[in-house]
Amino acid sequence: MTNIYNLFKFLEDKEGKEVPSKVKIVYAPETFFKENLIIKGDLNLGNTTITSLPPGLEVRGTLYLESSEVASLPENLKVGGNLWLQGTKITTLPKGLEVGAILDLNNTKIESLPEDLKVGKFLYLRNSGVTSLPSSLKVGDTIYIGGGRLKPEGIPVNLREKIDWYGGTFEDYENYIKMGTVKLPGTKVEVPGSEKPITSKQDIIPFVSEDNPELQEYLLEQPLESFKGYTIFKPDRSFSQQLQRQDILYVTLPDVPLPLRLIKTIQRWGSNYEIQYKTKRKLDTSFQGTVTARGLEKALQGLGVPIGDIEQESKLTRDENGKLLRLSQVIDREQQPVSMDIGTRKRGGLGVKGEYKDYAPTFSTAAQNNLASIAKKGIEWKDFIAYRFNNNGDANFVVRGVSKDGRNYYYNRYGSGMGGASRLYNDKFEEIPQ
Repeated sequence: MTNIYNLFKFLEDKEGKEVPSKVKIVYAPETFFKENLIIKGDLNLGNTTITSLPPGLEVRGTLYLESSEVASLPENLKVGGNLWLQGTKITTLPKGLEVGAILDLNNTKIESLPEDLKVGKFLYLRNSGVTSLPSSLKVGDTIYIGGGRLKPEGIPVNLREKIDWYGGTFEDYENYIKMGTVKLPGTKVEVPGSEKPITSKQDIIPFVSEDNPELQEYLLEQPLESFKGYTIFKPDRSFSQQLQRQDILYVTLPDVPLPLRLIKTIQRWGSNYEIQYKTKRKLDTSFQGTVTARGLEKALQGLGVPIGDIEQESKLTRDENGKLLRLSQVIDREQQPVSMDIGTRKRGGLGVKGEYKDYAPTFSTAAQNNLASIAKKGIEWKDFIAYRFNNNGDANFVVRGVSKDGRNYYYNRYGSGMGGASRLYNDKFEEIPQ
């Protein structure tokens, strides 16, 4: 016993102040367990020198052993809450072990489970050394597996309905193990999956979000032989621990050297869509925003697909070194008298004018997003003017849009600094709520 424990013991003897449990656990564990074989709350032995636990121990709360020196557990150990064993030296579990809530064996070296092990709620076995489960195992809710040594044949029939494999079922795991592999075009590594035949143009539609009708229409114009489909599976070993299924469509476009890839990732909570060319990727939502603002051809160009008149776009939006310009830089470069009427009002100054779809990349991200959001209401953006506030302040602009019924609308950014604002007007200069 140390001088610290002796000090507390002296105070207990002289003044009746009981030695705190934490002091006993750290400095006199043999005394603590002699007096406390039933722990009514939690017991945290992390960062202590205790190497073993006494027979007959019962912890009615949670037993924390992470980062502890405990190397073994006593037979018939009862834990009413959770038992955390990650990061411990324990390699075997004792007979008669009962855990009321969660038994966490993730990333442990434990290779087998005792007969008649009882776990009240969840058993975690991800990345563990366990190779098989005893049929007498009792688990109240779910057995989480993945990434370890446990194979489908090591899981008894009576436990298979409790299996969660990266968010999938036992059948998903079994199918994954039995599945063949496929080598995707342009890659050298084979991955679990299979080819997904494209036998009609209707097979193309599921690869594209229904919120992207322009891309769907464009793809349906391409010949059937331009498409190749695949389904691959990727266990996600991040925090989410979900099994990812990806449907991938390879599209060979006219005069484009490499295929465009459409990737639909399917998970338990839903699907997301991604469009990729070479190493450039865009989520379907941001891609469609560019389509709405500038058209499909410009959206594909922005992804790096060599389609359409890229040279002309470069002259309008980039400097001599190919760097994308900001709208204010384009204004300073052009310096032409520009103006536009909004109802009875006139806006203008020295700056630039043109078609919004040609200059959209130079506008701020906020402006592009606002214009794309408004366009979803049925407005197509046409021409614009841009100039500096009072010829030396922030970039001001007016973009004219036309609705499906032929009415004009104007998106006006005016003012400078904290006094700047953006408004949407009709052709009578009446403000329209955005």
